[in-house]
Amino acid sequence: MFVLDAGPNRTLNVTMAYGPDNSSIYERRLGFPADGMLAFEMHRSRHYTVTIERASDSATVALTDDDFDCNDRLYAIWLDETRGVRDNYTSTLPRCETPTG
Repeated sequence: MFVLDAGPNRTLNVTMAYGPDNSSIYERRLGFPADGMLAFEMHRSRHYTVTIERASDSATVALTDDDFDCNDRLYAIWLDETRGVRDNYTSTLPRCETPTG
């Protein structure tokens, strides 16, 4: 999970919650640099929720047990140049196929 900042320096509230009860395991107010990046690496299959908040915008990405299989996945929240939360995206690199031949 990445938080990518395409804009100027800014302050963000970043929260990660874990498990079926959504227990907070990470809560920080961060001074985020221009063109900065924050990365979370999750190895344990479980429900995670990552939320990024700024003054007037927020974005949340939720991961479930189904997101933890043999594929490599990238989840990101993108912050644009106008200081807003533009979008979040997911990409998958398939690894689950069985080699043939």
